[in-house]
Amino acid sequence: MFLSKRVTQNELGQDASTDLAAFLFFQIAAGHIALPILSATLLIAKTVRRTPALLVLCVTWIVSGVCSTLLFYVGEHKGPEPGKGLCTAQAALVEATPLMTCTALVLLAYHVRRTYDDPDMGVSTHPRTRKETIGLIVRCTLPFIVFGVFVAIGVNIALKHPEKVNRAQRYFYCSLDWPSFSDAVAIIATILCVLAVAIEIYVAAAAAKWWRLLRRGEHLTNESLAFAIRVALFTCFAFASTLVNLVSIWVPMGAAPDLLAASVGLALFLIFVTQPGVFQAWAFWRRRAGTDIDDGHLPQDSLTLAHRRWAAEDGVPSLSSSATLGPGHSNQTLAMKDRHDSKQSNGTVQIIKRPEDAFTKIPERKRRSRMRDTISTWGF
Repeated sequence: MFLSKRVTQNELGQDASTDLAAFLFFQIAAGHIALPILSATLLIAKTVRRTPALLVLCVTWIVSGVCSTLLFYVGEHKGPEPGKGLCTAQAALVEATPLMTCTALVLLAYHVRRTYDDPDMGVSTHPRTRKETIGLIVRCTLPFIVFGVFVAIGVNIALKHPEKVNRAQRYFYCSLDWPSFSDAVAIIATILCVLAVAIEIYVAAAAAKWWRLLRRGEHLTNESLAFAIRVALFTCFAFASTLVNLVSIWVPMGAAPDLLAASVGLALFLIFVTQPGVFQAWAFWRRRAGTDIDDGHLPQDSLTLAHRRWAAEDGVPSLSSSATLGPGHSNQTLAMKDRHDSKQSNGTVQIIKRPEDAFTKIPERKRRSRMRDTISTWGF
């Protein structure tokens, strides 16, 4: 959230108090109420597929909302200039938040790109390798590393030039009047948003070209398609906000860029809260026993049949992800599933030596693997 063109109370005139109230409403509603609830749901609820990139994006906008309302916490958002220490801290934090949120947006777009090469949408049916774990940690911490670096740069400038830090030049919050730093942040954030949009366009073009093969090979399920559309909608909204703020460097727009940037967090909540799994998690009075899924924590000591979309498409009854095979356990649904697998594997029976091989060597896995080899999903 940033605005390079200064907006003072005199420029806003009689609407200053109204604009400040609207700004604080967006920041508090999203960063203090809506997004924390959504983040907790994504982290705890078993009905929602866990997507680390989306959770990180929500956390970055929570941090942005907190940084933008520091003066409100201490009651210094109006009246005389706040204390120099608090003002310096807020100025450095606010200047760095755009790069944090835009980096998280690029990682979310990259996650969407990866899901079309992985029909399981990043949900591993076997323990992660050390390389995969390190990669996940790096992706989740990268936005905050970028944030910390630019906060340090901002603090260094503010301490050397304390006269450049005040609330009067931005009105909504304390800011650092150092054009070279502010403009660099604005340009880099815009480039990151352009990169996220480019990834989304690439995904859309590839999906349109290989639509039938992607659907047949289960790279493109209803769930992954709906998620990609939500990511695309939010990316477009964030990109529009970034462009408006970038243009405001040269064209005065009053409080509009700040208010638009403040509303992005609330837009994030409204777009992703509409996921069916979120509503199902909140509607606890309608929850039935045994309907929750947790594909992210599949048991390793038993053969678990993960629910797949192809079952519904091929007319085979769907299975719960918690359905397991135990000694002497069988039912009609599993029998029909076995007959279907037998047809898919041309009547052959595959013997596995270890229980964990069931997750990587079942005939359906091999069929999807062969399907991937027959097409270049991302080639044009």
